[in-house]
Amino acid sequence: MRSFFSDVRQFFGIRYRFGGQSTEGFDCSGFVRFMYDRVFNTKLPRTSIEMASIGQKVERSELKPGDLVFFQTRGGNRISHVGIFVGNDTFVHSSVSRGITEDKLQQNYYDKRFAGAVRVLDNIIPDFPSLPLQSSRNTENKEAS
Repeated sequence: MRSFFSDVRQFFGIRYRFGGQSTEGFDCSGFVRFMYDRVFNTKLPRTSIEMASIGQKVERSELKPGDLVFFQTRGGNRISHVGIFVGNDTFVHSSVSRGITEDKLQQNYYDKRFAGAVRVLDNIIPDFPSLPLQSSRNTENKEAS
C-alpha cells in the first residue's frame, strides 16, 4: 500500500474547483473520494452529506487517521465540508481559498463548525507521523468550502 502521506503531500496547493474530482482541481468531497480510491482502493459516495451517512460514527476524542471529518461551513445544520483526519489534531482537505491543504481541528474556524466524523476503514491505516502545518498563516476567517 502506498504511503498516504507521500501521496497526499504531492497534491498540496492544487486549486479548489467546484465539482472537481481530478488533479485539475478538487472540491472537498472530490478530493476525499480521489484519495480513498487512489490509496485505499475504496469507492466513496460523491457528496459530503452522503459520506457522513456511511461507516461508523466516531466521537471527536476517538478520531484515528483516515477517519472522515465533517463541517457545517455554510450555516444551518447541513454538512457542507469534508476532510480526512491524519492525526495530531490535523486534517487534510480542499479549501476554497487555498486548495488542497491541512488544518487543525481545534482552529477556531473549524472547531466551531465541526459536525461529526465517521470511520470508513477498519484498522488498515497506521498511525501517521504528524505533519507540520504547511503554513502558520492565520486562516480562521477563510472560507473552507
